[in-house]
Amino acid sequence: MIQQVSALEACAIFEAIQPYLRIQPYRRDSGARKVRHRIEFYGVPRELIIRAIAATMPCVSCGDPIHPFRVRKTGRDHRMPEDHHGFYFACACPLDKRIACSRTAAAAQEYEAVVRRLGPDRP
Repeated sequence: MIQQVSALEACAIFEAIQPYLRIQPYRRDSGARKVRHRIEFYGVPRELIIRAIAATMPCVSCGDPIHPFRVRKTGRDHRMPEDHHGFYFACACPLDKRIACSRTAAAAQEYEAVVRRLGPDRP
């Protein structure tokens, strides 16, 4: 059986950013039977964050071009994360553009593929 490459792995910058990847369970948004994961990056050099934020790929749901590497917006502070926290990967349109894309089966399958292929329990 051939394993399909995830959209994250297909990003041109993936090789450079992979060492900083951390897949973490996000219990606050998980159900009793299904754990949601955050695909985060920690300790990324500022220059690499800038390159990653400029990267584009098609949304896995609608196909529109998106910037999959994003800085998490917390409160009123939308600056580059000084401690490099809040830098993450998203495979669908930003919520302020098209919230439906992040709720599709295609998005769920992509996140599951990333966790399965790149998570801490990978073979």
